[in-house]
This record gives sequence, C-alpha cells and structure tokens, in this order.
Amino acid sequence: MRKHWAFWLLTICCVLFVPCIARTQPTTLIAHYKMNENTASDNDEVITNGDFESGFTGGLGDGWTLPRGNASDETVDFHGGAHAQELTNPAGDTGIITQQKALVSGRTYRLSFWAKKSKGTGGFVEDSFPGLYFGPITIDEATFTEHVIFFVAATGLDILVGFCANTDASDDTNGILFDDVSIKLCAVEDSSGNDHDGLLQEDTDAAHVTGKNNGAFDFDGSGDYIEIADHDDFSPGDGTAGSGTPFSISSWVNMDTAAYFIPASKWQAGSNQEWLLFTGTQKTIHFRMYDDSASAYIGRAYSTSLASYEGKWTHFVATYDGGTLSSGIKIYLNGNRVDDAPSESSPGSFVAVENLDQAVWIGRYSEKHSNGLFDNVAFFSRELDQFDVDFLYNTGGGTERWGEKFGTMRTIRTIRTENL
Repeated sequence: MRKHWAFWLLTICCVLFVPCIARTQPTTLIAHYKMNENTASDNDEVITNGDFESGFTGGLGDGWTLPRGNASDETVDFHGGAHAQELTNPAGDTGIITQQKALVSGRTYRLSFWAKKSKGTGGFVEDSFPGLYFGPITIDEATFTEHVIFFVAATGLDILVGFCANTDASDDTNGILFDDVSIKLCAVEDSSGNDHDGLLQEDTDAAHVTGKNNGAFDFDGSGDYIEIADHDDFSPGDGTAGSGTPFSISSWVNMDTAAYFIPASKWQAGSNQEWLLFTGTQKTIHFRMYDDSASAYIGRAYSTSLASYEGKWTHFVATYDGGTLSSGIKIYLNGNRVDDAPSESSPGSFVAVENLDQAVWIGRYSEKHSNGLFDNVAFFSRELDQFDVDFLYNTGGGTERWGEKFGTMRTIRTIRTENL
C-alpha cells in the first residue's frame, strides 16, 4: 500500500512541478523602451554652466555672452544652488544673453529652464537666431516655474539661445530671473540596461502624452520616429547557413490609422534589409525576415484589416524561431495568435538574415511613417511563446514589471507571485 501511495505522490509531483521547471529558461531582453518622459540624455548636455554656479565674469557664467542689456548674478533669490541669473533690458532695447552652439541638424532637442519675473511685468525667453526654433515664452510668474520646449535643429545653423527681457522702450524697469538652463539631445531611454538608447527624430510634434502605462510618444505620420543605432543584438543572423537566432518584438500601439503603421523595422528600400513588422495600404500586418543578398524573404501575415483597431490601445507580438521557413514566424494580436497566411518571396533562396548596418526604427520603414501612439516597445533574443504573450498582454505593461527576474531566469511561480 505504501508503494502504491508513493507512486501516486510521485506522479502528482511530476505533474505539478516538472512543467514549472521546464518553463525556466533564459529570456535575454535586448532593449525596452517605456516611453516615459525621461527623454533627455544626461550625457549630451549642450548648454554649459546652465546652473550659473561657477565662472562668473561680470555676472555671467562661463560660456555666456552679453550682446546687449544688463545681466547680473543674483545670489539672494535663486531656484537651485547659490546663484541665479537676472536679466533686465535697457530703455528702448532688448536684453539678451546667449550661448552659440552647433547642434545636429534634424535632431530633436529639449530645452528646459526655471524662471520668474524679477521686477515689473517680467519678460520673455526665445531663441534669438533669425527664424526662431522656439518662443517667445512669456515669463510673468511670481515664483520659479519650469518651462520645457522641444525643438528641431535646422540644417547648417547654430542655435543662439537668447533670454530676453521685455522690449519696453519707455524704461528698464522689467526683468526676469532664470536658473538651471539645459539643452539636451532627446534620447529615448533603453531601460534594459544594455545601453541601446534611441533618438527622437525630426519633428517637435512628436509630443509626449499619456500612454498605456506611464507615457507614450504621439507620432503624426509625417516625419516622427525613433532611431536606435545598429548593433549585433538586433540582427538575428549573420548571413551564413545555420546562423539564424530567435528574435521577438513586443509593442503597445494606438493607431490613428492602421495604414503604413510600423511597430519596428530594420529595413531600407533597395538594400540593408533585415526584418520588418508593418502594415500596408490594406491595413493588414506582416512580419518578415530578409536575406538581403538573395533578394528573398520569409514571413507571415494576418489577412484581416486592422481598421477596427484604430483609436484603441492594441498589443502586438511578433516572433521568429531563427529558421528558414515562414512557418517559424508568428504574429499575436491582443494575446491571440492571428497570422493566417505566408508573406514571402523566393523563400527557397532564403539562407539567413544578414548582419547589416541599418539602424532600428520605431515608427518608420524606408520613407513610410506611423500615425499614432507608441508605448512599451521591447526586443528579445528569444522566440516568445503563448505563455509569454499572455503574460505581456494581461499585465498591460510590456516588460514594465518583469525586472531582473524576467531578464535572466523565470518560472511560472516567479511570474504569478510578482506584484502586478
């Protein structure tokens, strides 16, 4: 009898616990973009001495010049540290202090500063270069208030940052006080710890808005996208037979239009083609892997229009098993596998994805751009399965709550007991 019960006990334990052990596997998160509003890189400060804490000469910090007006170091009333910068205008003129800096044309920058009026009606802040990048921004608050402006650097021009007092010709009784001035290149942070930060491109209308979780970027379909520098991590193969490696993409999107919506791509027209997750004019979604030199690709598609998903938060997962057949590619929509047709060309010639130098784009492939919102975009060097997809979709968080547990080793028990 004891042997009988021992047999059944062993059987029950195997049924309950062996699947959990089998589910323990490496995940390898390549990159994760939460799209929170921490979009300015700490390593790309453009303005120097923006806190006005050192190097004052005639009231100005190092790097600043005074074309006209009156400027002084204010040590009584300041936002942070021990100094702030006051600027007043001479009668009939405009007071300006500047830093002239060369920026990268076409890139988006973030200007932030704290300011208040120091006397009279205050003043305004603007870029004083002809053909303004931004401004004027009225400064009439009685207490220090933070101001944030996104702008795009123009081709071949330096930016001349001007902080100007009121242009009142009658007197010089108006002035502003400002502190903690910063201009940074807009970087979209990779929270995986792998340093694959992206750069927000092209358009100041790529506004930061409320997302599926914390924040999202709203692209208008006419130039907005995120660029991530080429890296071996994003190439699921090296072009040689048998070199294919698993690869997956997860993305929350809210499509204004489902035509030419691109959750992610590493693809250019004519060359540099590795992989592409996109919709076309029919609003159907495709996920393809390309063998560039063989002019061949494998892939799968969902042949139903996504028009009914426009204006709604929608979750996509696309997976690749590292093989040479279209059947090794899957597409999931809101937790359900939906691919129902091949999306391929010369599949018999496909050997492997090649490791090329095309950047990764979120919201763009070739000259096509997405119109809608992006949140929680993640890339993996593993073929996610239905269990993974269910978890991603049902938590509503991309990889928001995976943390280090999901980035290294995971079990059903670990996932189910996390604080969701």
